[in-house]
Amino acid sequence: MFPNLSSRRIFGAFGLALALCSGLAAADTFDAGNLPQSNVYTLAVSHAGSFADIFNFRLTGAADVSAAASVLNLDLGTLSVLRIDSPALSLFSAASPGSPIMSGSTNVFAANLAAGDYFAKVTGNATGAAGGNYLMGLYSVVTTPIPEPEQWGMFVAGMLAVAAAVRRKTGASA
Repeated sequence: MFPNLSSRRIFGAFGLALALCSGLAAADTFDAGNLPQSNVYTLAVSHAGSFADIFNFRLTGAADVSAAASVLNLDLGTLSVLRIDSPALSLFSAASPGSPIMSGSTNVFAANLAAGDYFAKVTGNATGAAGGNYLMGLYSVVTTPIPEPEQWGMFVAGMLAVAAAVRRKTGASA
């Protein structure tokens, strides 16, 4: 087919082209599992070129959620070894993926999210000579629901019923 080109050169050129194209727009998906968990979910991520990473997680109960994408930029003199330009972090509900709950450059916080499926999206452009690195962290704290007036009313009614039963029992034995 190509009389002057060896198969090694063809595969090498194909591999190089594939590597260059993959660095232009990378998108990885990670599963952070159920939150809250006993430790902060962390993951170090490296890229070359533009990227949009997704971190899926599930809240097992109502919780406050904090997410951070800590960017590591490393310059040696005028040489930018590791760099991520225009980092952005957004938090979404899987039920409504088109509109973010919260957005920021590298940190977001959302209070009192209901149980369900969520994801954090990290975007940026790794422009350093060796690409760019960031450390993703997800942390959640279970929020204790505040009792509603109806719950307080039921609590007081239950305590009065117990008090009446105890009084009746002690009055009958006397």
